[in-house]
Amino acid sequence: MIEVTYVKKIIVISILFIIAFSTLQANAYSEKNGIERGDNVRMAYKGVLPNGTVFDQKDDIVFKNMDYGNYIEGFVDNVLGMKIGDKKTFDVPPEKGYTNPDHYLYGFTLRFTVEILGIEGYTPGQDNGNQKSENFISKTFTFAAWIFGIILIPVVVVGTYRFLNEKVVNKAAHICAIGGERADGICTKCGTPYCRSHFIKGCQKCGGVTLQPK
Repeated sequence: MIEVTYVKKIIVISILFIIAFSTLQANAYSEKNGIERGDNVRMAYKGVLPNGTVFDQKDDIVFKNMDYGNYIEGFVDNVLGMKIGDKKTFDVPPEKGYTNPDHYLYGFTLRFTVEILGIEGYTPGQDNGNQKSENFISKTFTFAAWIFGIILIPVVVVGTYRFLNEKVVNKAAHICAIGGERADGICTKCGTPYCRSHFIKGCQKCGGVTLQPK
């Protein structure tokens, strides 16, 4: 079986890893820092092309997990740091807009007007600068589950191997190779287990003549 101290070390390391991750990745809205990466942002917004054509407009929509890779770079750049109630108009140049040549807005400078209506998981008036959004809490639990899974699976595999090795393999080494009863020792030449009564004429496998007591 795996030593208790070994298991304790794994648990401690896992907890410290999760705490470190939480400290570095805690992206929750606060009145001090405004919108941060990972927040779920409610906003009203309008997107306009240089010729004045409105290509998109929503009066109340939630942008889940505000972060690079989920939305165009220029949009995220400008939304991060905004606070509830803020309204802003900004231009996104082509290189920070839709970079896929197949997208119908590829190569255009985009003008957005956004107004922040709220943040999911945040209650105005209860901000302490450290409040975590529901989105971040969910991510933290998911991350913790993965870490424990990654660490515990090898522990279970190693534990199972040791158990089987102890109960099956080692047990077999204590059974006489001929009679099936408990062995008194093993042949010093090949390691085959024997009881004394069946080793009188030596080892039948290798011809060894010395029985090493267990």
